[in-house]
Amino acid sequence: MLNMRERTNVLFKRLSGLSLLRLLGKVILGVLTLQVLTAAVLLIIAALGKRHKQEVSFPHQHFMEQWKSRPWYNKVSERILAPLRFMM
Repeated sequence: MLNMRERTNVLFKRLSGLSLLRLLGKVILGVLTLQVLTAAVLLIIAALGKRHKQEVSFPHQHFMEQWKSRPWYNKVSERILAPLRFMM
């Protein structure tokens, strides 16, 4: 078994062969690869989402009239109190 000093020496010997610039290049290449893979996964998810989309609309004019004629205190609650509920 290697003690802590020998482990550190082995690690430094491995890294001494790599210049700082080469190490930075490998890190950047790894990050870019991760970004490309993430973008590909997101594009696949978006494509699957477009295939299964449904149109959302108001089905009845009667519902829209009821929505516009609701009492003033409901409108106040929706516009002022509802956003502040997380503090209650």
